[in-house]
Amino acid sequence: MHLLQGGRLAEGIPSPTAVAIGMFDGVHCGHQALIRRAMAIASDRGLVPLVLTLDRHPDEVLRPDRARPYLTTLPEKLALIRALGISLVVVARVTPAFLSIQARDFVMRSLRGELDARAVIVGRNFRFGQGRQGDIALLTAMQKECGFTLEAVDPITADGEPISSTLIRRVLAAGEVAHARRLLGRPYQMAGEVVSGEKIGRSLGFPTANIAYPPQKVLPALGVYVCQACVEGACYGAAVNVGRRPTFDGTRITVEAHLLGFEGDLYGKQLNLRFLDRLRTEEQFPTPEALRAQIAADVAQAHELYASLAASLETCAQSQT
Repeated sequence: MHLLQGGRLAEGIPSPTAVAIGMFDGVHCGHQALIRRAMAIASDRGLVPLVLTLDRHPDEVLRPDRARPYLTTLPEKLALIRALGISLVVVARVTPAFLSIQARDFVMRSLRGELDARAVIVGRNFRFGQGRQGDIALLTAMQKECGFTLEAVDPITADGEPISSTLIRRVLAAGEVAHARRLLGRPYQMAGEVVSGEKIGRSLGFPTANIAYPPQKVLPALGVYVCQACVEGACYGAAVNVGRRPTFDGTRITVEAHLLGFEGDLYGKQLNLRFLDRLRTEEQFPTPEALRAQIAADVAQAHELYASLAASLETCAQSQT
């Protein structure tokens, strides 16, 4: 990874380049198509394929109260981009100074100067520069002067709707993780350290791993899910509860995973959850015994669903943990 600060690189990079630019939160099917197009152009023209992305969304700096949660943390995003076959990634550090750069200056200083771009590949609605003043029209007007070609890639659609990070956040907020899996081209994932909890699951006969999930990540809707849980290179089916545990008057949202067929200690280990399907919404039960019976049914259903889905899943990918 190379860092772009104030429009300048800290160190040199291989060039000339074909540059794919975007926030790429989620690295969904539309992002993948754009990045693969940049790779194809680079291959055809003998250029170095490069992805230019941001370390955070500009709203975190400009409007912190409106900052949106992320589908991927920065390390997750970089790993997913590398998994596509991109070895050269430049991350722009989003600061007030970076956001104050005029669009034309960014093209001249960063794209033409620092990155030596000979091809620029962006989404059709791409905007950049101070006040989002830069757009496709500006890039088109500057391409001859700066010596690059421009390609604006149309969005990929699903059921007639353009695939976007905003759409996927909305889908996850509705608990539709199977739909999110199709839009992302892989299961939505959440990774975190297993920490000590209140051991309620253990008391009910179903021990769970309590995940300290990244607070900036999108949480699926409250409910019970079937997941693939990967730890130290091994993967298991899992019944996962995302919720407040209303039967026990809980208020804080927790993510707890019961790994199917696993025996051992998970405390302190990194657990990666890949959300496959939703079993049900979160409910409040009249007694712990009623909850225990429902958990037993959830686990049985998770076993059945995971067995039917496991054949289509990749093995636990270290690059995505």
